[in-house]
Amino acid sequence: MTFMSSTEKKMENNQETAKTAKKSIKDIAWGRYKKEWKKILPTSFNFFMVMAIVLAVGYFFPATLYITIPFVLVPFLFAYEMSSSYIKKGSPMNNQTFSRFYMSYYAPNFFGCYRIVYHFFLSLLWGLLASFIVACVYYLIAMNVSDSFVTAINYVMEQIEAGGNINNLSQYLSSNTAFLYYSNTVTAVQFGVGFYFFMHYMSYYGLSPYIHMIVVGDNVRAANAIMVGGIRLVKKDFWKDYYSALWPLLVLMIVGFLGGGALAMLWSGSVYDWLLIGFAGAGIFLTPFIPYYFYVMESLSQKYKGAFAKYSISLAQRTLKELEDAQRLSEGEAQALKKSIDDAKKASEAIDAQDNEGKDDDDKDEDHTNHHDKDEYGGK
Repeated sequence: MTFMSSTEKKMENNQETAKTAKKSIKDIAWGRYKKEWKKILPTSFNFFMVMAIVLAVGYFFPATLYITIPFVLVPFLFAYEMSSSYIKKGSPMNNQTFSRFYMSYYAPNFFGCYRIVYHFFLSLLWGLLASFIVACVYYLIAMNVSDSFVTAINYVMEQIEAGGNINNLSQYLSSNTAFLYYSNTVTAVQFGVGFYFFMHYMSYYGLSPYIHMIVVGDNVRAANAIMVGGIRLVKKDFWKDYYSALWPLLVLMIVGFLGGGALAMLWSGSVYDWLLIGFAGAGIFLTPFIPYYFYVMESLSQKYKGAFAKYSISLAQRTLKELEDAQRLSEGEAQALKKSIDDAKKASEAIDAQDNEGKDDDDKDEDHTNHHDKDEYGGK
């Protein structure tokens, strides 16, 4: 059971990390983006094509999205994220390397790092809550200002009380303009809000793979706990850096989503078409800047890795005590874990020393992000 085994190893490759405090995360990431966008361009294009194919298939066969997004698009995004770090090292990308990154998503130390299923259902709940609120507000207003809406609602209630034919009732509602406005508005809000929260959670947990490589071995649940706990220790500064660097992408996502949806309204009356083209619009607007997002995440992981290390030490100490109290560790296992914790403390102290030293040094590096070895991604 190892929480800290990789921290000390990474220390040897992170001498410049503390200097990130000299520049804003946005400046660091943007400077790196300007230097490296041509190198990552082929991978960006491939990601765009995969996304386009997934959405195109989903347009004709909606049920496929439940399979293609978590098992095709998300692993591709993970490989894309790992490729950005690999290119930073100066290593050329090829199909074999990218395929290794893609398959490493399913390795025990990375699978589940984005928490796709959990965030899908959590986003769905947010969407349902928002749609319920909008449905109630819309209903109360429309019942007082729209005679056609009142007529439609009264007809529905009469048919229900009389045990009317469901098919006839459904046909009536689908052809009633007042009710269609109501239904489409509620549906659009549900999926639009759900999409926003899903993207928010995905963006936040895009930090997770870097935490795995800094402070943890092969325990994905522990790594996610360390990420969340570490951020709590520095939440004010972290969220300030996070939003100051990523707010332009939030604007692009909203503009792309609304623009795509508005464009779809020109030829389709289906709210499903509006939403799917809206998703595509958001993807088109964001795709050129996905590497910038990766650089932001990597820079954040480096700037606050001291907080992640401290929380991981605390987590390891609590776990050790629980296991000792439950007498589930042999003496040898307990000593090994204690040594791992002691080594992690030394590494954490070294990180703090780097941070303090970096505050006094002139910053000449453009990006100050970590250089990863291909072995860290499951390479051989």
